[in-house]
Amino acid sequence: MLLVRLLPGQVPEDFVKAAPAMAEDWQVHAVRVTSWKPGVVRIVASAADPLAAPRVPKQRGPGHLLRVTVGALETGAAWVLDLRRVPHWLIVGATRSGKSTLINALVAGLAPQPVALVGIDCKGGLELSLYEPRLSALATTVGRQFDCWPRSWT
Repeated sequence: MLLVRLLPGQVPEDFVKAAPAMAEDWQVHAVRVTSWKPGVVRIVASAADPLAAPRVPKQRGPGHLLRVTVGALETGAAWVLDLRRVPHWLIVGATRSGKSTLINALVAGLAPQPVALVGIDCKGGLELSLYEPRLSALATTVGRQFDCWPRSWT
């Protein structure tokens, strides 16, 4: 990991654009550039692809209420969603991008916890009906395709 102080006129995007060239020159799998703080970028090189054989890291110690390990990050670290820290999430993406997989991991992780779970499934229950016995409520569309959308969208 490197921290680089930007010179006057430099912007983080300059380093982001150069990341593929850095990875090639350093002969590593990938280089990731993020803004560390104003005027400083953080550069992290990954020697190998940690997602070549993905495994969900096990949570250590006692579980925390509303905190769920849902997968692995490209760094190989656990991807943890902490709903106490960030209570509202919107999960969006293209077809086959993993939205349902993320929702299933989240619901499965929250199911053993003493929390109320409410599902809104605009596919007629296709995604969340398996969890209906654990859910406090499940809203689905049955018979009308656009029941979940505001009237102005139909």
